[in-house]
Amino acid sequence: MPSKVDGDHWVVDFTSPEALKAGDIVQQLVDNDLASNASYADPGVFKTWDLGTTIAMTTSTWQLPIYSTNFPKSRGQWQLADSPVFDTAKPQTSSNFDVLAVLKGCKYPDRAAQFATWLSSSKESLTTLTDPASKSGLFPAVTDVSPYVDKIIPTEMFNGKSDSANVITTAASRVGEQWQYGPNYAAMYSEMQKQWGKVMKKELTVEDMLTSIQKWTVDDLNGKGIKAVAGS
Repeated sequence: MPSKVDGDHWVVDFTSPEALKAGDIVQQLVDNDLASNASYADPGVFKTWDLGTTIAMTTSTWQLPIYSTNFPKSRGQWQLADSPVFDTAKPQTSSNFDVLAVLKGCKYPDRAAQFATWLSSSKESLTTLTDPASKSGLFPAVTDVSPYVDKIIPTEMFNGKSDSANVITTAASRVGEQWQYGPNYAAMYSEMQKQWGKVMKKELTVEDMLTSIQKWTVDDLNGKGIKAVAGS
């Protein structure tokens, strides 16, 4: 767990045994020139993937509806699969969810809370939000996602090569609480992007990056008046 709240402070742990174990896998990919430098920040990233130069990539449910129109050459040649895990007996899926909040000063907080509840839990709302035809295709944070999965799967993209719905519902059932986003996550991510470039150029190891990012994050939080300590 990179970060968590402990009493009155944050514990930032990018160098835990688990993080370093995962980092070693990434290091092997980099060392053997198996990691692509294509990213979502690149305007032509879809074309790069569509041309068949990438054999695997991570994705999330909300991205699925946009693939069919952006992968014209490789449409029908992809399939969904579970992400590899270290502990097959206790697999977990990482995830993040949007949060709805009623701001202080809201004129009608009760009505706002009622609307937020309806938006996040009613069948009418969720059916609309999970339908790509509505230009949304969001994935609901509900216990049973099965009624909403089929609409977000671009069947022409996967062409029935895997039980996509089962892959998604199984992954959704394994979402854990192992990840918490810290209050300076956006700034940390920006700093990590800079250092990741050095990792890809083999100027920095993954472990060095994790160690540096941990110190940077702790210093940044404390500099902003938020108590934080290094976990390891």
